[in-house]
Amino acid sequence: MENAKFRMIENMKGYLLGGDFEARRYQKKGEIRARQGVVGEEIVTVMSNGLEETKNTVVCDENGNPGWVVTNPTGEQYIVKDEVFRKKYEKIEGTQDGYRPAWYPITAVQIDESISFVAPWGEIMNIAAGGYIVFDETYDDVYGIQQAEFNETYNLV
Repeated sequence: MENAKFRMIENMKGYLLGGDFEARRYQKKGEIRARQGVVGEEIVTVMSNGLEETKNTVVCDENGNPGWVVTNPTGEQYIVKDEVFRKKYEKIEGTQDGYRPAWYPITAVQIDESISFVAPWGEIMNIAAGGYIVFDETYDDVYGIQQAEFNETYNLV
C-alpha cells in the first residue's frame, strides 16, 4: 500500500473541529472473538479490501494486564486495552472466545478524503475516503474505521 494517496493530518483535533463534519452516535453490533494478547505480540490490522490500516503491539496496562486481541465479524484484528475491553464487551456464556458489545456508544464522523494520522498507540493509521473517525470528548482517543467494516459493525443510535 502506498501512503502517497493518504493526506497526513498532524493535528486530528484541529482537523475534526475545523471540518464540515456531522458527528453522530453509533453502537457496535454483532459478536466478536477475543483473547488476551501476549506481551510483545504485534497485530497488523488489514481490512477486507487489503488496506493495511495500522499495526499495534500488546503491552500491559498500569495494573499488569495485557491488552486483548479482538477479531471483528469481518475478520480484521486489532488490540484493545484491558480496561477498555472490559467496559465495552460482555462474555457470551458457553463460548470460549465469544463476546458481545455492552452498551457503549461512540461518536464518529464520516470523512470524504483519504487521510493518515498517528493513532494513540503511536503508529500511523490510514483511513480511506468514506471511512469514519471515532473520537472521545477530549479528542485524545482518536482512531479510524474503514467504511465497509464500520457499516458491518455499527448502527446509528
